[in-house]
Amino acid sequence: MRLYRFEAGEIDWVAAESLEQANDIYRRHYGLSDAEVASVEASEVDPSSVEVYPDDWDYEDDEAEPPTAAEFMTKPGLVCSTCQ
Repeated sequence: MRLYRFEAGEIDWVAAESLEQANDIYRRHYGLSDAEVASVEASEVDPSSVEVYPDDWDYEDDEAEPPTAAEFMTKPGLVCSTCQ
């Protein structure tokens, strides 16, 4: 499985077997048209380079290392999203 980064108003990371599948997951998640998805910049990224901060993350713990997207890629779908 691969990780794809979609950059629009926010950055979304989608786990999928191909860019085509990632585009479809992204389109369905946000209810976008094919034309809208085509206008979003998408690229494949290394899942071990994307840090993920779960809702219950302890920001006070300076020694804790956040998990990476690779740990959340159990099946195709939206892995995480970050507002810019």
